[in-house]
Amino acid sequence: MAKVVAFSAGRRNGNTEIYVKTALMEIEKMGIEVELIRLHECDIRPCKACPRGICFVKGPEACILKDDVPWLWKKFMESDGYILGAPVWSLSPCGVVTDFRDRLFGPKMDVAGWELHGGMPEWAKEYGKKYRPGGLISVGGALSKHWTSLGMATLFTTTFSAQTNVVDTLDVHQVADPGEALMREDYLLRA
Repeated sequence: MAKVVAFSAGRRNGNTEIYVKTALMEIEKMGIEVELIRLHECDIRPCKACPRGICFVKGPEACILKDDVPWLWKKFMESDGYILGAPVWSLSPCGVVTDFRDRLFGPKMDVAGWELHGGMPEWAKEYGKKYRPGGLISVGGALSKHWTSLGMATLFTTTFSAQTNVVDTLDVHQVADPGEALMREDYLLRA
């Protein structure tokens, strides 16, 4: 059975999570298994930028940082589709999105780079190479998109190295107060 994993960088039951859950419920109606992972409830430490670190050679489990990143990486690799939702508080998404991107993806997960350097590394072969469809949800409270302008752009940076094919995006603004997402039927329908 196909599976879509959604990573939410928003608050538990907050506006971002409301839109992510709405998307997951629609996916589930199609007979596809879904899973929601709350990034703020995970231990994700910032990358230490080791010079050509061990994670390149042996994969995320070999990283010097011992946190939830190897588990998150496996969740992504085992998925057949990917959703990332994040709130935008000041032009760009909250910091956990950057840590998530830098630790899970980046050069070590560069499918094109693998092809240039002799193929998939041994540590990734168990999962095989997949080109996943993805969806991105950026949620900001600002009155105009100008103040949320880096939200979607930053979410896209998680998709490049793993060759995720973004099939849809939801770029929300003017949704700031707790639960306000439920009042915006236009955005709920898009989700």
